[in-house]
Amino acid sequence: MFKSRDSRELFRLLLAVMLALLLCGAAIIKFLYPSQLLYDFFLAISVVEIVLAIAWPLFWNRWFIWAFMELIFSTWGGYSLYAALFGLPCRCLGVAITLPRGTSLLVNILIVGLTWMVLKGFQLDPKKRLWLIGLSLFLFVVGYVSASFLYNARFLSA
Repeated sequence: MFKSRDSRELFRLLLAVMLALLLCGAAIIKFLYPSQLLYDFFLAISVVEIVLAIAWPLFWNRWFIWAFMELIFSTWGGYSLYAALFGLPCRCLGVAITLPRGTSLLVNILIVGLTWMVLKGFQLDPKKRLWLIGLSLFLFVVGYVSASFLYNARFLSA
């Protein structure tokens, strides 16, 4: 896709900054408009998103941050799949904005795809790539199961 090393690095930097801003925005909205039923969970996720939003642009040229973010968004993808399948609100943006069904799943898939595109440029060895794929699939399932647990706890206790 990119012919020169400089264009790959510029793409990585711009993508890291853009995605960090997206995370930061989601964290701030979630912090300002949390779900009252899962207040502590929303607060914790907001803090995590802010930390990730700071780390991504700082380490934009290291493969491990892209791999870590790919794993995070794979996990969130599993969570989003559960919400999309059962027509539940995602609450990725707190209670301020309700996204259309499946939007967060599409965003997570897009971000995972972009991180894989960037990781390809780092030319990871095949064992590391295979390990990362396996861990991504595992965390996708963890995200799905976690969503099931959280939504059941939320709706059964409400």
